[in-house]
Amino acid sequence: MSKEKTVPEMVMEQEKEGVIVFMGIEGAMGAKISEFIQQPADGILYDLNRDKATLLSQYSKDNVRWINDYAVAVTITSLRAELERVKAENEWIPCETRLPKSLQPVFAKVKMNGKILITAAQYVAPKTVLSSDFLSEEFDTEGIEEYDESIDDYWVVEGWWENSIEADTNWNLSGEVIEWRPLPTAPEEGECKDCGGTGEVTWDYDDPELEATVKAKAPCPKCNKEQK
Repeated sequence: MSKEKTVPEMVMEQEKEGVIVFMGIEGAMGAKISEFIQQPADGILYDLNRDKATLLSQYSKDNVRWINDYAVAVTITSLRAELERVKAENEWIPCETRLPKSLQPVFAKVKMNGKILITAAQYVAPKTVLSSDFLSEEFDTEGIEEYDESIDDYWVVEGWWENSIEADTNWNLSGEVIEWRPLPTAPEEGECKDCGGTGEVTWDYDDPELEATVKAKAPCPKCNKEQK
């Protein structure tokens, strides 16, 4: 006769199957973890009976457990917000769904010669950027600018352009941009952009003994220079 499983054993067994077990209004319930965590934070906390309003109503001098429960609620809310931020930063947005703001630096998927390429780019919306502010004087502007009699000046035509911080001019993309996504969040102000605040940089060098190129860490030159 097999031994009857305890509640903890059943809960852990379900966890191995990717199912979370929790107590709902009608008793013990189960849900796939992968689906459960996709809810908004309020939905997760409601299902777990750990929403902030409920926890605050449970406060008493004899019940100090609510403090940790409340901390868990705050943590879940913060983690869910961070998950949404990261997801938004890494989500590819179809151009047919939404376009970025004019001149917003983004990553773009470009369909060109039967291949999909990813490049840093910027979109120019209609009548938002003057040709004189965007294009080099030596640039052949035929077909990429349009005259506006009302302002007696030329606008850059709508389209996608490369986003290079070193180029002397901007080059329009000849391929079809099908999707785009925002650039990653920049380092916080005061944090070294070269090393990310770690104080070290990684660089490549040729090792004659290994007959190969290896990576090594060294003190960040920019940080050391600023400290002197």
